[in-house]
Amino acid sequence: MSKINDFRTLHAGDEPFILGNVWDAKSAQLAEKAGFRAVGISGHAIAENLGYKDGENMSFEELLFIVNRVIKSVSIPVSVDIDGGYARSSAKVNEHIGQLLKMGTAGINIEDSVVKEGKRSLVETEKFSKIVRGIRTFLSDQKSTLFVNIRVDTYVTKHHQPLEETVKRIKAYAEAGADGIFVPLLSDDKEISTVV
Repeated sequence: MSKINDFRTLHAGDEPFILGNVWDAKSAQLAEKAGFRAVGISGHAIAENLGYKDGENMSFEELLFIVNRVIKSVSIPVSVDIDGGYARSSAKVNEHIGQLLKMGTAGINIEDSVVKEGKRSLVETEKFSKIVRGIRTFLSDQKSTLFVNIRVDTYVTKHHQPLEETVKRIKAYAEAGADGIFVPLLSDDKEISTVV
């Protein structure tokens, strides 16, 4: 449990927290040696490394194998990118998170989009918020404070009103129990300020 607490503390400091991005045990060891205080396992990078396209095309068992090797190879906290949860139901998403908890994962990153037939699309806000609430309830039942980071894919999916939709989703996910938010491809200074 201390790795989870360490990971939470890193997010709460006055200094910017830089999370090293890794895809296997060796890259995790190199990140730790370079001074990173925590690492995040990239689902996209693992998929590509195993010959798959991003978007839950590899099996969850393949992801677990890599996660297990990374966690055992470093002494720092490890967060895991689980794409959209490798399931569309709360029960199955929570089952997957339970497996990660047993391995010693400090946090997860889950995204509010899914890839179908090669096209990424946003999950409806309330539907995804329900998944987030389910995760928080499950973790509470497990007496776990696992860090739950949400990737908001409004810019990735080229939403017609990305800023407005991002702000709406952040509020919904925060109310549902998210600990952190990640918005890839957000690059305009004013929009970053608004989101922050």
